[in-house]
Amino acid sequence: MYIINVKNGKIFNTDTLQVIWVCYESLAATLAGHKDDVVICRCSTQAEAYNLWDGIRRALLAGSPAFQIDETTCSGVC
Repeated sequence: MYIINVKNGKIFNTDTLQVIWVCYESLAATLAGHKDDVVICRCSTQAEAYNLWDGIRRALLAGSPAFQIDETTCSGVC
């Protein structure tokens, strides 16, 4: 599955993401083979970041090919 962040123009392949978690108001991830973590999106609140994480979780469980982050899923700056 791909996570497509329309707001910042980044596409993440979940095959290379080992962990996705909520870090304060951000959604962060660890990439396979990299030391540094990446920020997928910076949300306005921690609750919004958790809702975004939950949306990605549901999309993965449903077998969706992609999850899009845009104004409807995150009002933060990303």
